[in-house]
Amino acid sequence: MAEPLVCACPACGTRFRVTAEQLAVADGRVRCGACLTVFDCSDLIAPAARATAVVHAPPERSHTGLFAAAYATAGCLLAVLVFGLQYPAWSADPGLRRIYEAACRFGPCELPVQRDVAAIAISPGAPVRRAGDSPTLAVPVELVNRAPFRQPFPTLAVLTADADGRRIAEQRLAPPDYLPKGHPLEMTRDRPVEIELRIADPDGAAATYRLSVL
Repeated sequence: MAEPLVCACPACGTRFRVTAEQLAVADGRVRCGACLTVFDCSDLIAPAARATAVVHAPPERSHTGLFAAAYATAGCLLAVLVFGLQYPAWSADPGLRRIYEAACRFGPCELPVQRDVAAIAISPGAPVRRAGDSPTLAVPVELVNRAPFRQPFPTLAVLTADADGRRIAEQRLAPPDYLPKGHPLEMTRDRPVEIELRIADPDGAAATYRLSVL
């Protein structure tokens, strides 16, 4: 077995044992375990019996690789933590939502549905009375999604009143109530959709109506 040598740090004077094999692998360069100074130990060796402190000194390249891996791992974990904590707010941002959508392809997560009913433009037309067993008012309506993202069709609230402005009834129509069978339940951006609302008017007294989205 090779006799250990003692190398003294020129910066702080700390002495530690090394072997000729360790010096050969590191080209004579070591890092002081006390002050972390990197220096050439080839010309600073002494017999082991004169050592006053023992500090192991691995080659600089090993420390650099370990530190880099640790920092990279810590950075990834921090990024995941931040994105997780900010999930409710950031997933609503169009730019950041794409990142969450990509992440959800590899993990069990589901993005919240984006909604902005204030961005849905409504253009109702003149009502037409339809006779039958259950008299109704047929109201043509055009809906346009002005939001920068797709969103579900809204629930529509219809308030009817008589000729004197007295309230008759209020109805709430969910998308399946007014969309044709098989129609997609999401609105694309800036694409007009024409529908016809059927408003119940059994007494034939409805003269006006007011339409709003929920």
